[in-house]
Amino acid sequence: MADNFNVENYIKDLSPELQEKARHCKNMDELMELAGDEGVELSDEALANVSGGCSSSCKHRGFNGTVNEATKIEEVGNEVTYKVTKARCNKCQAIVTATKDYRIKIRSDWSIYTQSVYINDII
Repeated sequence: MADNFNVENYIKDLSPELQEKARHCKNMDELMELAGDEGVELSDEALANVSGGCSSSCKHRGFNGTVNEATKIEEVGNEVTYKVTKARCNKCQAIVTATKDYRIKIRSDWSIYTQSVYINDII
């Protein structure tokens, strides 16, 4: 990622409302998260600055991700059920917020943050 992050370099084509939101981003990761949450594509130049890279055609659908945030729902014996609230897209590394009620059941000695999800299942 580029060391000198200047959000103004990446937001000139966004609506005034999104530009205002973007100005609160402190780094490229936060800008990528905002773009993913808002369904906005950033320029190829902006995406090239993100570790792991991506092309503007990545809309997360059709890709796998890794659980980034989850809420524990239930623990029964050695199994725990979590509701996945966010996942990191394996293609572009953006954080994708779940819009569907997606639950995952794993063994209690496993970490939820190593679990893979299909992005289409959460959005």
